[in-house]
Amino acid sequence: MGVTEIINNIRYLMLPVIIIIVVEFLLIALYYFFYYRKQQTDRKKIQIKKLILGALFIGYIVFVCELTIIGRGTSHYLQMNLNPFSGYIDAWKKYSLRDLQNCIFNILMFVPLGIFLPLIIAKTKEFKWLLFVVVSATLSIETYQTLSGAGIFELDDLINNSLGGIIGYQLYRLGASIAHHKKVKIKSLVRNLAIPLLMGLIFLGMNIIYAQKEFGHLAINAYTKSNMSGVDLSTSLELSSLPAVAPVYKKIINNVGSFSEDLYTPEQTSLAEQEPMVDKAFAMMDELSILPQDAEFTVLENGDFEWELPDRTDLNKDYWYGDLSLGLKPDGSVYSLSYNLHKNQFIREVNILSFAEVYERIKNGEFPQIKYNALVQEEELIIKKGDQLDLELIELTYMYDTKDFYQPVYRVSGTFNGKSWFTLIQARK
Repeated sequence: MGVTEIINNIRYLMLPVIIIIVVEFLLIALYYFFYYRKQQTDRKKIQIKKLILGALFIGYIVFVCELTIIGRGTSHYLQMNLNPFSGYIDAWKKYSLRDLQNCIFNILMFVPLGIFLPLIIAKTKEFKWLLFVVVSATLSIETYQTLSGAGIFELDDLINNSLGGIIGYQLYRLGASIAHHKKVKIKSLVRNLAIPLLMGLIFLGMNIIYAQKEFGHLAINAYTKSNMSGVDLSTSLELSSLPAVAPVYKKIINNVGSFSEDLYTPEQTSLAEQEPMVDKAFAMMDELSILPQDAEFTVLENGDFEWELPDRTDLNKDYWYGDLSLGLKPDGSVYSLSYNLHKNQFIREVNILSFAEVYERIKNGEFPQIKYNALVQEEELIIKKGDQLDLELIELTYMYDTKDFYQPVYRVSGTFNGKSWFTLIQARK
């Protein structure tokens, strides 16, 4: 889930929370005007400050329940992920901000709990009691999700939520210290912001390490493995174990653009009318100088002209690939232009996995589960005991990594329980 999706979901979920808090504030106002002000003693008074904190706390609890329990469906029945820090490892292996956002969001979600609890419940001003409540709340949510199928029991969520509660508690302690001493004490500031500072240093170190790596990370890399015990894995392929190499390229030019006159409708033209237009099209390409000379030229059915450069990853040299289409009016003026051209620079050859090693990766469950069809449900991708997986083809293809290197990748395809299936495995060793 990206930042925009998270913000949109929060805006949608905040509406009932706001309504609940407004109703609570109205009840507090009624209590204040009709009871609180008329009492002569403090014996039966409930402090307005605590009522306001309680109202906000209830709104927060409703918000967390919306995010974690309410309306989540039942597609993950009794599923668990007990690998610690697997979300962070996935984010690192893919170098994915999207994956890291999910980890950070789970931390931030419980920061308010660490602030509210000591303000409302005196006993939780002691760290051990606050930690007990935070861990218990997280375990309750994770257990409910597991038993109801609303989500996966993830050890990462327990760690991240607890971390968020601790950070919230430290922020409370920092605020209490400032209020007590009427100033910011450096010792208190460093002690109570230790965890965010430590996380910042870890992320800085990860970025330094990433910058030193020659190549980037591929989006298909993942930490989690499939459990292949009891799975019937077969293939009729000849699995060579001979060493192999493949070139790596880097995208150095990325020309992408389009132009179109929406109100213009092209007319059908005869072959005789198309011939002079072809000359104009080639002359225009020479003038624009955006198309390599070795592109394959075709005339489309609607009269548009198209140039295509195939992806030639078998060449150990720089090359262009992509396509360009051009639409011309009868007077020779342009009514549409669309191009998607890339220039890859040859870097060097790298050692890659043999077919036998790729098969071993599959056998060991070291491959990503790819949703190959929009109609496929997540639970259908989970490989379990008794499933049948037959490998029919292993072919070399390419994909860009996070540093715009064009790396070799194996596409492994076949059938999974009689249905079409494929996965992608990094070829470079």
